[in-house]
Amino acid sequence: MQKFYITHMRPEYQSKIGEVDKLKEEIDSYRPFDKNLLAELKKFYRIGFTYASNALEGNSLTESESAREYIRMLRHFCVG
Repeated sequence: MQKFYITHMRPEYQSKIGEVDKLKEEIDSYRPFDKNLLAELKKFYRIGFTYASNALEGNSLTESESAREYIRMLRHFCVG
């Protein structure tokens, strides 16, 4: 992995970047991900991001309601 260094950065930002680098290395140690796990992670984040986006726009659906609507939409487009 290539690392980029910025010479003029506030020390608190440099320490945060170091923390992020360590966390990324930890995540990378689990690669390659099992394809079932990867599918579940994608589903989890897709629903979470959909919920958050809708909430920002003023939609009052709960996260579980957003998940149901997402699954209903998938069935509609995938099954016909």
